[in-house]
Amino acid sequence: MLIRWLWTLEIAAAVGHCGFGQTTVVLRTEQTYLEVRAAETSPQVGNLGSGANSWRNEESDRLLGSVVIDGRSVPVRWNFNANASRIENRDVAFVYDAASPKLRLIWEWRARAAIGPIEHTIHIENLAQTDIWIPMQDSFGFRFGVDPNVRLEQFYVEKGADKPSAVGTHRDVLLVGGKWTGRSSTYAHPGPGEPREIIPFFAIENAGAGSGWYAGVEFSGRTRLSVERGVDSIHGAVGLNSDPGPFRSRLKPGETFDTPTVFCGGLHRWYRRFRERPTSMGAAGADKPSCLGESELSAACE
Repeated sequence: MLIRWLWTLEIAAAVGHCGFGQTTVVLRTEQTYLEVRAAETSPQVGNLGSGANSWRNEESDRLLGSVVIDGRSVPVRWNFNANASRIENRDVAFVYDAASPKLRLIWEWRARAAIGPIEHTIHIENLAQTDIWIPMQDSFGFRFGVDPNVRLEQFYVEKGADKPSAVGTHRDVLLVGGKWTGRSSTYAHPGPGEPREIIPFFAIENAGAGSGWYAGVEFSGRTRLSVERGVDSIHGAVGLNSDPGPFRSRLKPGETFDTPTVFCGGLHRWYRRFRERPTSMGAAGADKPSCLGESELSAACE
């Protein structure tokens, strides 16, 4: 009860208004620190991590820029609706409205418990009187600033089924210029030469500083997670897999499109203990790669 009271007090005290009408809110769990901001035309994750070791995001979220009505592309201009937005103990929902076509976008973050990750979903409502076709909207996009000299490691786990690969559990160095895309679907049956599907989750760690964050998708359909390291940042996206495209989804009047829910959090001491375990066929007598099970993986988020 004491933890819950302190947690409630901290969230309530963390709501602030910055310059130019920007609203900033901080959500915390025992392991995760998340700062979100609502500017006039788009929201943004400000910082994500585990408090003092949080990572600064440098890019506003990319909301839908256009939709299709009667075969024509129509631009969408979003404006923050502070009165319709909601800031509660465990739930923050920033509302953005478009006047023409009449749409509403709800950018929501929710901490379901005092421990573990924080969940994120985008809801897009058709308030117009006609059918609207919407293009791809990623669930979560990011661009975290990173010094090019910092050693980054990426962790992810392949799915089971058929013959295991030579690794299974990956802990790879992410170099400048490096790119990675992981895909997941209902049935993991990669074709010849195709990479194995992954459990839809990955973690990024600054190995020297012992800081990092993770993201995953709570959806069993076709999803993709991408990471790319530039000279001074690491960027990517998490959401639906639009290949083969183009992606379009029809919204009838009054209908709502929900992006797959993602979860994000700061790396926790359990993960740092785990990463010292062998992740290859190095153990004496081993004839299979070491691989982390889904139940173990979920513990990293607690």
